[in-house]
Amino acid sequence: MRPGDLPRLAPLLAGTDGTIEVSIDFHRDEEGRFLASLAVDAVLPVECQRCLETVSETLAPRSELAAVWSDDQARHLPASLEPVLTEEEEVDLWDLVEEELVLALPPFSYHDDPGCIDRLAPGGVQQDVPAEAPARDNPFEVLAQLKRDQDSGE
Repeated sequence: MRPGDLPRLAPLLAGTDGTIEVSIDFHRDEEGRFLASLAVDAVLPVECQRCLETVSETLAPRSELAAVWSDDQARHLPASLEPVLTEEEEVDLWDLVEEELVLALPPFSYHDDPGCIDRLAPGGVQQDVPAEAPARDNPFEVLAQLKRDQDSGE
């Protein structure tokens, strides 16, 4: 499956290309719980927040999932296990993979090279940035002057 085919992930991406590799190991623990060790390796196209061009984001989320049939069972799981609430015998594994990728995406993505912003300026020249903001009138200066006048009048 391609990243663009996942309906909740696709709107977060800058394109439909990319790769997703998934490994799932199903087993039971000593208490008889149904577990799945989920390992996802993905390279996804996202938008660089500096230059607004596409950058590849490499993600490798890992999870230990436990099948549960009620909220009560989920509350009693050890902290190392993530509950997968299921009301049926089957679980859509691509939904699990998609959820892991959505959660693993960083809130902001950037090219490794901070010089990517140079591509936005004409001719590759960086725009002049003022060293410091111009001084602005202090709206409380009038109050400070009144206080000084009051203190000197006493």
